[in-house]
Amino acid sequence: MKPVTLILRGLLVLAALMVLLPLVWTLLNAFKTNADLLVSTPKLIFSPVWDNMDYVLGRRSVSRALMNSLVVCSYAVLLGAVLACPPPMSSRGSRTESRRKPSSSRFRCGSCRPWPWRSR
Repeated sequence: MKPVTLILRGLLVLAALMVLLPLVWTLLNAFKTNADLLVSTPKLIFSPVWDNMDYVLGRRSVSRALMNSLVVCSYAVLLGAVLACPPPMSSRGSRTESRRKPSSSRFRCGSCRPWPWRSR
């Protein structure tokens, strides 16, 4: 493998760690007691406490916020799917369109271009 490729892959791994480590650290801290959180030297090995999650998820405001996020994300995904594949220009189509070879993918509409890597 080329040295440039190794360096780029190493930078990619470093960037991924920079993104994921704070998320993992926050998740681990959610299962610690207050005494484990407030020490000057962080504890990496601890016994998890589920009471924190029970308290947070049991609150009405959190459950409403989670439901709101679920609804907003669902509509965003639906809107993205609709806008990503627009309908054909005319609903009836001409004779030449009806004689066209059918698409190989059943998930693609007639107006979308084929994927560049699929045409090989």
